[in-house]
Amino acid sequence: ARALDRVRARVRRAPGPACPDLENATHLPATETPWKEGVMQHFVRIALAAVVAAAVAGGAATAANAPEHVIKYRQNLMKAVGGHIGNIALLVKGQVDYADGLATDAQAIVDLLENSGVAFPEGTAGGKSRAKPEIWQDRAKFDAALEDSIGKARALAAAAGGGDMAAVGAALGALGKSCGACHKSFRIKDD
Repeated sequence: ARALDRVRARVRRAPGPACPDLENATHLPATETPWKEGVMQHFVRIALAAVVAAAVAGGAATAANAPEHVIKYRQNLMKAVGGHIGNIALLVKGQVDYADGLATDAQAIVDLLENSGVAFPEGTAGGKSRAKPEIWQDRAKFDAALEDSIGKARALAAAAGGGDMAAVGAALGALGKSCGACHKSFRIKDD
């Protein structure tokens, strides 16, 4: 912006037509560098910055889907589901009296499970993961098990909205069985 302001000031001071051919400008003092060089340097800087930004963005997109990052994402997602289930279990057992958070915890489980399907793309078996290869070998069965858990989570959220702790406990038990069945088929057991 400063370079452009200097150019405008020079053009206003220069005698001759309003848009002189600055390449052949004879009215500039011999000690001044024609403005074109400054503009060209500015253009080169902008072009270089754009190339660097594109390279960084391209690298970030590739790194964002690296298998180890996807595995960590899904582990965090499942830990979050477990945390919300644990909170509801504490409420149902009467170990805490934070019933105001019940609906929030139940809805969070629904939201997290609904988003968990994307956390199991091809190429993310192995590594520091307990996901069995059967997830990708029989994807339809895995997706059906996940949908069952999502349905049970929705039922839990509906029960939580009603406030009846016996109904919440029953819905929590059904969700636990559904999660356990999925883990039995598709998760490597702890040693």
